[in-house]
Amino acid sequence: MNTLVNSTELKMHRRRMRFSEALKYYMHEANISTDKLASKCGINPYLIRKVLVTDDNRRSAYIPFTLPIVLGIGLELAPSDIHFLLGKAGYTLSNPGEPYNDTLTSIIESPYPKTIGECNSIMERAGHHQLTAFEIQIPEELNK
Repeated sequence: MNTLVNSTELKMHRRRMRFSEALKYYMHEANISTDKLASKCGINPYLIRKVLVTDDNRRSAYIPFTLPIVLGIGLELAPSDIHFLLGKAGYTLSNPGEPYNDTLTSIIESPYPKTIGECNSIMERAGHHQLTAFEIQIPEELNK
């Protein structure tokens, strides 16, 4: 009985989680720092920090569409967990048959270990932008 209650509580907590909470949870589980994850993903650590802080303060955080996928791959998450992160960012891959969504779905669902570089190559071969091609504004003081 206790397990059912804990399972139900966990499901309710997951439902209420914001993107930053989910990302922090997965980073904690993987025992990885923001800087290490950013390095592994080939992105600026400022982007991760910005999303975590902005979302924590309950301000609207703009999360680039492919960022949850990039972070999920960097964290070596299961496909269902990557889809969960996408959902927490307000996105879904719900248009089967659309080449861009199909390519992203095949990257997420592929069973072999993958790197961001491999995923970017797949995206380019399919005629799409790299997963890490999103633009962010980096404050001047962090560019030094």
